Amino acid sequence: VKFCDKLPVPARSADGKSWSLTATREVISKFAYARGNEHPELAKFCFSEAVGEQSFNNALDLVKAQTPHTKNLPAITVDGKEFDMEGATFHMLPANDIRGLFLGELTDCCQSIGGVGRACAQHGFMSENSGFYVVETDKGEIIGQTWAWRGTGGELVFDSLETLGDRVTPLQWQKLA
Repeated sequence: VKFCDKLPVPARSADGKSWSLTATREVISKFAYARGNEHPELAKFCFSEAVGEQSFNNALDLVKAQTPHTKNLPAITVDGKEFDMEGATFHMLPANDIRGLFLGELTDCCQSIGGVGRACAQHGFMSENSGFYVVETDKGEIIGQTWAWRGTGGELVFDSLETLGDRVTPLQWQKLA
């Protein structure tokens, strides 16, 4: 209802034969934030996660300030079979993946722009020596994550192990580590 002046009827599916909630949400995400048109992909993600205006703006400023870079972290990928989670993988998020700013929203922890762990989210997104590793299902759902960074001696530190509910057990984290 809030966006009916922008989109008076729901959007149609790709084949045009039915209404699509997904397509409708994608269209209205461009209007959900005053600056949403500056980064439609970020607006779409933030709208789907019910991120507030201020957090969206903070994330947008970080995304615009970030220069493309690579991470000084190992490109680790572990097949889920290795940690008793068939179909899942543990891998590093790409350097410019906007989900890194909101992993707390995805795993129900504080590590998001706008959360108590915003400094960790910002550092992991902006720094070449910091980033995020995630446990992702075969359907693309992030169900676990860790903020990682390089120590002064070059060591790799997994700063926290966060999971959505009990989807990644302590034993599975232990096998990953």
